[in-house]
Amino acid sequence: MPIVWGQYQKDKFGLELLASVPEKTKHALIHAIAATDCLTRADGWLEKYSPAELAAVIHEDGSASKKLIKYNVRILRDNDLMKAWGYTEEIEAELHLPSNRIIDTVHFAEKADAHPLQLADLCAFGMARLLKEKPLPAYIGHVLSKHMAWINLFARSFR
Repeated sequence: MPIVWGQYQKDKFGLELLASVPEKTKHALIHAIAATDCLTRADGWLEKYSPAELAAVIHEDGSASKKLIKYNVRILRDNDLMKAWGYTEEIEAELHLPSNRIIDTVHFAEKADAHPLQLADLCAFGMARLLKEKPLPAYIGHVLSKHMAWINLFARSFR
């Protein structure tokens, strides 16, 4: 299962543009932009390495960014909307737009009901620790090995 990830420094993100934006709104915007970046990168990866495959996206529910994320996906699929938002042909080429490998809308689910979300959180936690040059807790290896059977079963169901 490919993992797409990125990193933003929240305290330095959009300093001039978001200086007067309330903190809660700023965090929702950063989250929506980060999710959109991941979707764009995943779509590009699929186009390059697995052009016959399509993907669906499941995002953790409860996000203040939900409407923004859904709207961003609409923009990335629609040439007219991209132009209206200032996307140039160069940007579209660089980001492999319009997006056409991720099908349907972004679906939102409770983490307790979606094992892939739990796995994504574990990966994000581990990557964040490594980026901060902090050690990984020993239990991460235990959790991954304990659930490896589930991961293998999940992967086999798509063959």
